[in-house]
Amino acid sequence: MSAFSKPFMLLDIPFLFENAEAARKAIDGAQEVLFSKLDENGLHGLAIWEQGFREVSSAKKPIKTMDDLQGMKLRTMEAPLHVEAWKAMGANPTPMSWGQVYPSLQTGVIDGQENPLYVVTQEKLYEVQKYVALTNHIYDAMPVVASGSWWNGLSAEDKKIINDAMDEATTLERKLVGEEVEKARAELGTLGVTVVSVPDSEIAKMRAAAQAPVIATVKKELGDSLVDSWLQSVSK
Repeated sequence: MSAFSKPFMLLDIPFLFENAEAARKAIDGAQEVLFSKLDENGLHGLAIWEQGFREVSSAKKPIKTMDDLQGMKLRTMEAPLHVEAWKAMGANPTPMSWGQVYPSLQTGVIDGQENPLYVVTQEKLYEVQKYVALTNHIYDAMPVVASGSWWNGLSAEDKKIINDAMDEATTLERKLVGEEVEKARAELGTLGVTVVSVPDSEIAKMRAAAQAPVIATVKKELGDSLVDSWLQSVSK
């Protein structure tokens, strides 16, 4: 989405939120900023849904500390800021399309991947991954957008109907995702996957390493003022 509205780069800063409630509050309050450049690209922002927090799965060893990430061949999305963050933490990020992930894990081309918990269960990654570390490194926001020309052609009454319905849908979507995350958390142990709670002290090390270069890059694109204001708002 940052290709269409650069402020979405703010959500690529890792380790921003302690929990889903804090993430939802911050993102809902920043929708006007996040969607601000969409109109000039022929789009209209309606809501921001979610996939939950992204966690790290691995095959060879559990990820308990930042030292465990060193040299790890980790599949990431093809998102430059995600790659930058993992490099800063010492991993060997390997962007690849989703269709390549399972066979690449199966053959050892990559050691692990990062995604919300239910991806590990629904996509049967537990067959080739034996550990999941709860890092909560990225809150996976899912913007809902529509055609700008379609939106602008609607009456005020129709826009209100759609916005009201989208508010209801957003509440339901987030509830369903939360249920899927908890279901996956409960299932992973029965599927032979060890779930690791990474100590706060190690999360702090990861945050310090990963945030600095990403924030510097985002500031080059968005300016210091906006980024500093965002970081201040999410730290409350």
